[in-house]
Amino acid sequence: MPWDKSFNIDDKLREAMEIFWTYGYKATSMQNLVTAIGLNRGSIYDTYGSKRDLFISALNLYDTQYRKAMFDKFRASNRPIETLRKLCDIKIAEALDDDLNRGCFLTNTALELSSHDDVISEIVSNSQLDIEDFFHELIVKGQAQNEIPDHIDPVKTSQHMLATFIGFAVLSKSRPEKELLEGIAEQLMQCIN
Repeated sequence: MPWDKSFNIDDKLREAMEIFWTYGYKATSMQNLVTAIGLNRGSIYDTYGSKRDLFISALNLYDTQYRKAMFDKFRASNRPIETLRKLCDIKIAEALDDDLNRGCFLTNTALELSSHDDVISEIVSNSQLDIEDFFHELIVKGQAQNEIPDHIDPVKTSQHMLATFIGFAVLSKSRPEKELLEGIAEQLMQCIN
């Protein structure tokens, strides 16, 4: 009969996510995880599998509870221009409030690992496609409401907006400067004017 866990599996996964998000996959050793989440190696391997398995679970947690949850909330809005402005304001505030300059866990992972691991690449790619779809939906909704001009191509513009958004995520980690991030956000807003 398997032993009952004396810890909350989801809480420890969230703690592991924070470590991977802060330091990345390669710079996080198993000893870092043991120390940070307070479990021995055996418990980690028993519960989550390998370091890679734990990383994938942490990345999926981030994608579901942070990225997807935020975009789903914004999808419910019927005010496209206002929605994009709120998204930009939130991302600027997050970047400026992040003392560790962690940036976006998915974007960090795209830069560190996605070209080396097919499973991780698929998670990152699906996330990026969902963000692109969000921008596409925003444009179409805005055009239907006469908030966004009809001459704007939803496909090409949503791809451009995704690229700008990813650039924003990279710079929010390496150069979290208010003026710089506000300028990028303004360029994102200009895409739909």
